[in-house]
Amino acid sequence: MKYFDEYNLEKPFWTTDTKKDDRRVPSLLRRKNKIGVDPREAWNIDYAFVVWLFNVLNTYLDDASAIIDMTFYEITICGNTKKQEDWILVLIDLCKDYLKNSELGDLDSRNYFRFKAITKIFHHIGHLLWW
Repeated sequence: MKYFDEYNLEKPFWTTDTKKDDRRVPSLLRRKNKIGVDPREAWNIDYAFVVWLFNVLNTYLDDASAIIDMTFYEITICGNTKKQEDWILVLIDLCKDYLKNSELGDLDSRNYFRFKAITKIFHHIGHLLWW
């Protein structure tokens, strides 16, 4: 998890919580191979979504910025107008804050509002993230 290491974030529990002698591992791996998702990711879907988005946005920024003009689109969200790259950076920062302040099962109201902001911004720019 390259970007988790770069930003000194704790890795998602499903990548670090199993021991070699954990009896669940074979079953979890079979299910992951069968359905394409580690079943533990479904334990906290909002967290899993932010983990996915954080990794994908960082990868997109690394790869797409060499291919496309990241300043081409101007997007206005709630009266704030920014370039595509700037909104991506805002999303990455929101994801970092969410992940730094998230614990499994935590219903922290600040993270609720972070998640709401993340999904709102993604709703407005997601269709532009391609090349």
